[in-house]
Amino acid sequence: MSLMLLLSMVPVGAFAPTVALAADDVTASTAAGDDTTLSIKAGAAVPVEGHTNTWYFPYLTVESNTDRLIKSITVQFTSAITTTDAINVDASGKFELFAGNKRGNKSVNCASGATAAEWQQYLRDHMTITLSDATTTKSIRMIANFEPVQSLYDYNSLNGHYYETVKASGASWETAFKAAQSKTYMGMQGYLVTITSQKEHDYVYTMIGENCWTGATCLDAYTGPVKNTYKDFYASKGITIPSSTMPAAAYYFWVCGPEAGKLVSWGLNTPTAAPDPSPDPLNNNSPTIYNNWSPNEPNNSSGEQCMHFYSSVSGLWNDFANGNTSCTAYVIEYGGMEGDSDDPSTSGGGGDANVDIVVKVEIDIDPKGKTITTSADNVRVGEPLKVSENVNGDPEVKLHLFGTDGKETGTEPAPVTRTYYQKQGKDWVALDGVPTKVGTYKVESRAPYRYADGTVAAEDYTPGSAEFKILPKVTQ
Repeated sequence: MSLMLLLSMVPVGAFAPTVALAADDVTASTAAGDDTTLSIKAGAAVPVEGHTNTWYFPYLTVESNTDRLIKSITVQFTSAITTTDAINVDASGKFELFAGNKRGNKSVNCASGATAAEWQQYLRDHMTITLSDATTTKSIRMIANFEPVQSLYDYNSLNGHYYETVKASGASWETAFKAAQSKTYMGMQGYLVTITSQKEHDYVYTMIGENCWTGATCLDAYTGPVKNTYKDFYASKGITIPSSTMPAAAYYFWVCGPEAGKLVSWGLNTPTAAPDPSPDPLNNNSPTIYNNWSPNEPNNSSGEQCMHFYSSVSGLWNDFANGNTSCTAYVIEYGGMEGDSDDPSTSGGGGDANVDIVVKVEIDIDPKGKTITTSADNVRVGEPLKVSENVNGDPEVKLHLFGTDGKETGTEPAPVTRTYYQKQGKDWVALDGVPTKVGTYKVESRAPYRYADGTVAAEDYTPGSAEFKILPKVTQ
């Protein structure tokens, strides 16, 4: 069993000495249906004296209702980071650092196991977070597990996908492609990473930072099975897919994952970005598919057919030959595939944990305190919805009251309005009430920050939203 805690933090020294990052309790139950629970509360982040933009968590708590020992805890960024953002943990006694740790994703193992109280004290004393500046919000997740960590999986909070970086210096593109296709994680099919927006690029590449294969190619053997997926769409745009997509034509396709069959670009040196048959919201629903080629690439120098992140130009795309040995890694992406488990908490995983609990708390820290963060967990038919709101970690959304002089005089609970939407195809359709049937939903939370009273104008909170699923009942 593993437990996730999701939170976002931003340096707050400019407006408060401490900030409550996770006031809510996060509790997860085992998939086996027993009553074992774990909970983590991050508590308030406190600046470390003498260190710039560094915080520790003296009020963090770890609680469990079982004597079963916890053997690992992982702390990871779930948003793009810079070279100066860092998670800082150190070995102490029986607590050992996982050998595969990265700057933005670190696990601590305790082979013999430790109690919740021991983990609590360890994290209070030995974990700090360093951020690059005093203004930028960052998202962080913590995972507690009853088994030691053996592999790291990065989690992208923007699209809900996982990424596994595999060190494989000298591996060919074809080797990486086939290896990725053979992997699963928490009931999700693996595939060589596809990049569909600048936000995804920024997240993935900041977690890798080296030459790394992606899931795009113009090799006929791999474009052939998928290139006609959107043939009619491209024909309607005046684009004819040639019989051979090989380097002279340089028709690059995503050949795996949910994007399989999408044309990325065509042409050498100054490629043309293709229209997108299903625009990505993270790419601002652009009608043109996301491209990130390095200048004058792809250029088919000495017969090159496969796309990779190029570390010498900050991860912009370049073309290499299939057998080029300069790539030192490849990334397996998990998520978004048809047939993936709708309920990872009940599926066997290809990773370390048998399950990955989807109960979570998400918090955006806004220096002005005017942003609602909405959290929603998956539920099953017949269960009450699990939706909550917070503002900077405070679970009470407050209405701010002002006097005739324009100065704030106090607060009271604000009326929060929730609107539910159901996903139908690619569209979100507003519902008249609360959803009760199997499906994928989104909830949007709105509330007034203050009312107009003659001296100040009315102002609303920035609304929050969260997606969730209603899953079928489990039959015995």
